[in-house]
Amino acid sequence: MYGKTFGYIRKGAAMLLNILFPMLTAVVHFQFIIFGRLTEASARDLCWVIAAVSFFAYYSLFKQGVKYDTDLRDRYLDAENQNLFTALKMAFTSPYLWIVSAVTALEFFLIKISAFAVVFNNGAATALARLKIAGICLPLFVVLGVIAFLTASRDWKKDGRDSKKYSNAAYYEQMAIAVGAYLIGGVVLVYLFPYFSGLTGIFKGLADAITLNGLLTILSVIAALIIVPPVIRSVRGLLKRKSFFKQLERVCREKGYTLSEIKVPYKSLFQPYAGESFTVQTDKKTYSCKLICGMKKRIPMVLYEDGTGEYIHAFHIGKKGAQIEIFRYVKKFSFAYESASDKILIVLPVPKFMQMNKAGKIFDMDNGEVIGQYRMYAGTGFINALDRECVDGAKNKNIYKYI
Repeated sequence: MYGKTFGYIRKGAAMLLNILFPMLTAVVHFQFIIFGRLTEASARDLCWVIAAVSFFAYYSLFKQGVKYDTDLRDRYLDAENQNLFTALKMAFTSPYLWIVSAVTALEFFLIKISAFAVVFNNGAATALARLKIAGICLPLFVVLGVIAFLTASRDWKKDGRDSKKYSNAAYYEQMAIAVGAYLIGGVVLVYLFPYFSGLTGIFKGLADAITLNGLLTILSVIAALIIVPPVIRSVRGLLKRKSFFKQLERVCREKGYTLSEIKVPYKSLFQPYAGESFTVQTDKKTYSCKLICGMKKRIPMVLYEDGTGEYIHAFHIGKKGAQIEIFRYVKKFSFAYESASDKILIVLPVPKFMQMNKAGKIFDMDNGEVIGQYRMYAGTGFINALDRECVDGAKNKNIYKYI
């Protein structure tokens, strides 16, 4: 009992040192370097920004502490179900969440931070006022800590037990990047804010000038920009699927093949689903077919031998052939399913860039290419292979023409 308690205290103290020292550095930086250089006239306008950045700094640093904790990572990966409920349960039952949140709130009580006094208590910084600030900040720290657990669990699930990605060197590198980004950002904020503070009157004038009808028009345009593109993609996908099913029925009828009922023909346009979509029985064998889709024409899709795939979202600048990648994130999905028949993966609509990862190496994919237990086709590519009776050996080097 005492050994377990001592272990919690030791690990909690280590985590506090790893997280709170950079956090304290950031808070002190804002308090004595940034906030001290601002004029009283502009300080009040910037207090909310300083408070928000401090909370973002807390979240970033807390997430790194959770993400690189070996015991927490192993507990999550060893859990029977690696899902949202498991991550939430770990967060709320972890002593680290409550210890770090409480001690950080205590830090805000002990240190007079003018920006937080302005935001949460009209500038008062007495002991009672700081206690009120700590009481307000504590639940915010808990919420940010839970979000940090959720984002860390997503990384654990993606990276597994890769020791290189979770080494001490990687941890300190990430912490240094986080602290440096917030501190440098604070310095930049000091020098740029005077130029932006004068815009307050301009924005106020614009707000007074905008009528209700004008505001509704602006909101309608924004809503259209958000809603219309995915609606167009969905309609495009529905039309392509409908055309594919007509061609499939025609080929099966002409060849004398048996086509099963098509299960959830359009569901995979919106989200992955389990199991096969339909089967085609020829004179020689039965093919178990599953429909998946590319999210967007120019979003590359990568398939893995274990039955998982990725959509690669990346933002580049520069001309083709000399592009610099600015931002990237990956969305994973699963297409794996069980069947005693030969498994055919039909990508429809198919993105312009189809790739596969075999033994850690990336290759471009062709119609008829084998990845793990699956043979991949674009929609029209599969129709043509059925028509030519060469599903098991067809390849075409220009898959994009089969969109």
